[in-house]
Amino acid sequence: TTDARVIIIGNGSFVRDDNRRNESGFALLMNIADWLSQDKGLISIRSKDVGAGLLKETSDTAKKATKYINMFLMPLIVIVFGVIRWRVRKSPKKVESV
Repeated sequence: TTDARVIIIGNGSFVRDDNRRNESGFALLMNIADWLSQDKGLISIRSKDVGAGLLKETSDTAKKATKYINMFLMPLIVIVFGVIRWRVRKSPKKVESV
């Protein structure tokens, strides 16, 4: 077609995990995607503050604690709640005389 678009970039190192702190690489990638889709309105809609949402580094102890809480404590809470609800439903209802 006559309205084709092509981008040539030397290498893709601007979007590697090593360069996440450099937010301009991600902004460039998003602008390239918008331009290649040939929709001029996308660039004006998208937020100009593009960045990677990096998580804080956590210790091994915190990782293990989170893992075991999710594996054991949360299912235990669900089971206890189910047993309590079952016992309440199964208990005989007291009928009040008027």
